[in-house]
Amino acid sequence: MNLIRALAGLAIFILGLYAGWILLQGLNSGEIMQMSRHSNAILHKDIEPSRYWIAIGFWTIATLMLISGGATMLRKNL
Repeated sequence: MNLIRALAGLAIFILGLYAGWILLQGLNSGEIMQMSRHSNAILHKDIEPSRYWIAIGFWTIATLMLISGGATMLRKNL
């Protein structure tokens, strides 16, 4: 059972790395995807700066939570 939890932790950690990749690309290009279930809107830094920075904040929080949660699951189950 611990192996399954460790694999789930690895998957969560990898999702955190993906979220971090999206965050870094968004900071580099000035365009980031909105975190939404119903649309895949791209927010532009020059057009909507407040919504862009809010999205950057959400992606940062998601990255930190996923990486730390996945690493904790891996550490506790291996």
